[in-house]
Amino acid sequence: EKRQSSPSNNDDDSWFYETPVIVEGALSVAECETLCDTIISECGSIEIDLQRKRSLGTDIYPTTLDQGLDFLMSSKHGDSIFAFCEGLLQDTANEKQSDSAKRLETVQNTLCQCREKIFQ
Repeated sequence: EKRQSSPSNNDDDSWFYETPVIVEGALSVAECETLCDTIISECGSIEIDLQRKRSLGTDIYPTTLDQGLDFLMSSKHGDSIFAFCEGLLQDTANEKQSDSAKRLETVQNTLCQCREKIFQ
């Protein structure tokens, strides 16, 4: 649902969405594959929690990011699976050695530039 952030401001920039918005084409297929390969190779063994939400309730499952990706890809309406890993890249980059940290920093920078380009 689209709503205006301030009733007194009629500028188009003041609109926001209360539901998630899917953005396509922000990166090329090759860029996506490179970023995903880097994240999986550098962070795949890190423990995360998956949240599975069904009509019967919500469950939390501890797993690795690598294993969790298969579950995330099987998510569907009525049986959805989420992973909340907001600090994953930054925290991992701070803990890793210089080459790995640089690779993760490149991933972070690419995603930030992409976000800035889309939401200007």
